[in-house]
Amino acid sequence: MAKIKESERRISKRATIQVLVTCLTKESKKKKSVDSEGWEMWARDLADDGVGLRWSRSWAVSRSAHATKTLTRRQSDYPVFDMASPCKVLHKGMEIKLEGLVYADEGAVPMQGLIQWVRSSKDGNTCDFGVAIISPDHRSFFRALKAIEK
Repeated sequence: MAKIKESERRISKRATIQVLVTCLTKESKKKKSVDSEGWEMWARDLADDGVGLRWSRSWAVSRSAHATKTLTRRQSDYPVFDMASPCKVLHKGMEIKLEGLVYADEGAVPMQGLIQWVRSSKDGNTCDFGVAIISPDHRSFFRALKAIEK
């Protein structure tokens, strides 16, 4: 029997999506800090039990209130947001909350997740996350999303 590569371990196929979500730490509501409002990330793919997320420093800078006030400055002139970077804060095994991934008739449905892996670029400007969704009713929402894609 041939060995299965790590990249082939995934049982369910992922569907490509592009949805802007807000990722919050479990402690973010309790303490006021730079990361208490979370990070905007792109949900890039979706499976039955998980979602792939990507955070980008250039996206964060372009969306920050500071950047929108001073459009004439070069991006390199902005301060480095290492303290607000999720690459330094979110780690494997950490519980998070995703807002904006799925919606019901009443609005956004928050999803609870568990970070499975973190990969940041060498320069720290992008960071990818593999998140297992642990909310009890998430599969019904995900099936509806996959049905729309087909």
